[in-house]
Amino acid sequence: MIQSPILTDFTGGELSPKFSGRVDLQVYARGCLTLENWVPFSQGGVTTRPGSKYLATTKNNVLGRLQPWTLGSGTSYMMEFTALVLRFWTTAGALFGAPLELTTPFATAAACRALSFAQDGDKMFVTHPDYAPQIITWTGSTFSIASAVFVWNPGDSDFASSNHYPHRCACFGQRLWLGPTNTERQTVWASRSFIYAEARGTAWQASTAYEIGDICINDTGKLYVCSDAGTSAAAGGPTGTGSAIVDNTAKWDYWCASGSIDMTYYERLRYDVQQLQDPTLWPDPDIPETEVVSVYRNIVSDAAAMKLPIYSDRSDRIQTLIAGAALIIGTQYSEYIINADITALAPQVHRQSGNGCQGMAGVLVKDSVLFLQKHGRRLLEWTGGEAASTPDLTFFADHILGTSGAVEMDFATYPEPCIYALRSDGEIAVLVYNKLVGTQAWCRYVPALAGTYKSVGVTLGTATDQVWCIVLRGAQYCVEIFDDIWSTTATPLDGWVDVATAGATVTGLERFASKTATIWNVTESAVYTAAVTAGGVLTTPALCVGDHLIIGGCYTCTGQTMKVSTDGPYGTGQMRIRKITKVTARVLASYPFKFGRTNTAAALESVVFSSSPYTGDVDCPIQGDWNRDTWVYFVQDQPYHSTILALVPQVET
Repeated sequence: MIQSPILTDFTGGELSPKFSGRVDLQVYARGCLTLENWVPFSQGGVTTRPGSKYLATTKNNVLGRLQPWTLGSGTSYMMEFTALVLRFWTTAGALFGAPLELTTPFATAAACRALSFAQDGDKMFVTHPDYAPQIITWTGSTFSIASAVFVWNPGDSDFASSNHYPHRCACFGQRLWLGPTNTERQTVWASRSFIYAEARGTAWQASTAYEIGDICINDTGKLYVCSDAGTSAAAGGPTGTGSAIVDNTAKWDYWCASGSIDMTYYERLRYDVQQLQDPTLWPDPDIPETEVVSVYRNIVSDAAAMKLPIYSDRSDRIQTLIAGAALIIGTQYSEYIINADITALAPQVHRQSGNGCQGMAGVLVKDSVLFLQKHGRRLLEWTGGEAASTPDLTFFADHILGTSGAVEMDFATYPEPCIYALRSDGEIAVLVYNKLVGTQAWCRYVPALAGTYKSVGVTLGTATDQVWCIVLRGAQYCVEIFDDIWSTTATPLDGWVDVATAGATVTGLERFASKTATIWNVTESAVYTAAVTAGGVLTTPALCVGDHLIIGGCYTCTGQTMKVSTDGPYGTGQMRIRKITKVTARVLASYPFKFGRTNTAAALESVVFSSSPYTGDVDCPIQGDWNRDTWVYFVQDQPYHSTILALVPQVET
């Protein structure tokens, strides 16, 4: 008996081998055993992954880390961190400036990997457990970097000395959140609300009566607190640093520089300053009410800074801070939630769940926050709301993040909503995730010619989101941009370069040294291969006519369906001896690819199209034999685009 089941939906993605027996689940019919360099899309089919354009090597050709930044104006840049150096890439794939290279304190590649980022408009805060916090600033025409300056309660941690550096940072609820430190591993700090940060003082006025506790700003932007009441001078005002600075009959104490991050708080204060007129409400008899009212009356309010210890029944070190609809404080064993309406006078922290977090930033996906569980091998989603839950997005693909887990992660919204998770083994696990239509499909990007991905990031491009990577090819750390997944003009090659006027030899291909590169001849619309010397030189094949060449590394796209389900005379056809003799494919704007029952050169059969690119249905006989392995391989091993909408294997039972 011949049966022809149709496979129209691949939105289950690459499934764990543990589900190979769950033919009763809907996800079995939508999944595959292998999706390597094939990408599922929300309409149901799969397409070959895009290639990547080579830009340059990293600064000094060393391991680096990518971090995107979209300014308040909407302009996006990709930051490239390497040891002690920060560079900026534009969305056009060019280095910003001449190029601009900023000196950072982050001395190693490992330090760059461990950085934490928090953006507030045109400022980017950067923290690391072993380095003083930094602020990167867009000035309107260029970037600068400087150590962050914090204003503190006297005698408290200053975040500027060893063992007091904040490990993580986040911007949430108009505040900068920091923590933990090596000495306070279960504590977070929140700055004064940014909305009120500039209301801490007014410009100094001449010949004006000031009272103790008044705050003024001098003409150089420094803030001072009045320590002795009196009348200011006719001109000048307080200058310098120190205490009891004479200003006619008034005296001032230097407070901070304008633009400093205000972290001043009174940990036990739970009442607005107006209520302090009633001494019975003052909670600490060791601190005179008059002192607090006079000196801190312009600081203590709902918008004041906070210090929040996270109490639990175990040594529960804070691992990450993730800003979304709420601030998630991820610890080794739990997740705590801070809502956006928190104030200094009513601080509340709630334990939400007990999964445990890895020490890496999560990503905001529409109304949800995605984060890695503590070992980095499970991707969880915090859905928020009163019925908040943390479903496991790797449940059906528990192998997908590798044995050592993911080390970086970013999210692209267009043209397909995708999470890109960099695995420690150098592959990129990609989750196509569109909750509106039920798409939750994993696949894997594996680079050509034994390369390994080292960093991944996403910026906002002109027409689509741009996915960037640092990839190690040979001895070269290459910065590359993936092409648009639906581009019909880009050549699907890795690390490609467009050589418009190629001669007999092409140089500058050290990333492919001692390997075989693939050539797309634009003039002929033909594919060639050629060896690259150890010095990065390629000799153009004699038969290659024309001098417009695109040269890169060819990667193989390998897909493998689940075992096909058929009906037998006595029930299911699963686990019975069967034979697949032909596959019919419905394709969209595709070039020839291959089918087979096994993934070997001898068993794979090429699909023959009447023209290319081809849209329609096509038959492909395959070399099947009688066995229980009734799955289908689909393989693209040439630099061609292929999109499969549906498969119909012909099965003899």
